[in-house]
Amino acid sequence: MGIRDVLKDLTATAAASAAGRVQNWAADLGGADLLSKAGPLPSDQSVPTQDSKAAAGGQVPTDKDLDLDDPGSMLWDPFAIIEQLGFKERPTQITYGTLRAMILKVPIIQAVIQTRLNQLASFARPQSDRYQLGFQIKLRDKEAVATDADKRWIQDATQLIMHTGVQDDPRNRDNFEQFIRKLMWDSLVFDQCCFEVVPNRAGTPAQWYAIDASTIRLADTASAYRRKTSREDTKYVQIYDGMIVTEYTENDLCFVVRNGRTDMRLYGTVRASWKR
Repeated sequence: MGIRDVLKDLTATAAASAAGRVQNWAADLGGADLLSKAGPLPSDQSVPTQDSKAAAGGQVPTDKDLDLDDPGSMLWDPFAIIEQLGFKERPTQITYGTLRAMILKVPIIQAVIQTRLNQLASFARPQSDRYQLGFQIKLRDKEAVATDADKRWIQDATQLIMHTGVQDDPRNRDNFEQFIRKLMWDSLVFDQCCFEVVPNRAGTPAQWYAIDASTIRLADTASAYRRKTSREDTKYVQIYDGMIVTEYTENDLCFVVRNGRTDMRLYGTVRASWKR
């Protein structure tokens, strides 16, 4: 008998002995009924399949199923709300201006960022065929067949994205490539990018504008970081010369951070916040 067979037998004997002791201990505590209802302990021969998991788990929970409570953990520093008047600054000595100056004064870093922007811009156009770079708008259901109405909607949506909105005035609007280049420059330099969403009268997003990320701050509102706040509350602000000039709700602005962290001093800036 080889060493592997000996170790295998020893492991099986120890596992069986431990399982027996757990069952005896639970029975002594009055848990015999619970053990009989729960069934045998899991083993290598009784690995649950995907179908059994779905049958045992039931319906996948969603926010609409029940009223969820706020998390009990602290996700942001509650004492930081007194540091600024109306907005929060990053707790670092490296300012937005320092980051911008570093990029503009170091040609190598600027060349690296420009190369990445050029690579990304290759995907900012409609894909002519499956072998070309670009993007496509498809049905969410991959098995469904697009109808004529779906194809017309896809064409209209593609044009909307290419013009970044319903207006096509070149003096006031960026095309999709310019929009992507602006966002990604801010994202690579500041680790933050922002764009404002302007709806039409029906409340549907109709156009969007890339915003200088160095001017956007989190609002100094404690309730804005709780899960159950209204989407109409002020969550972001734009500052100019140290003063607030514009306020944004969660529906007005998309605030994206590339490298999210759990540091409470960073005020929970870990995700894209805008959605409809």
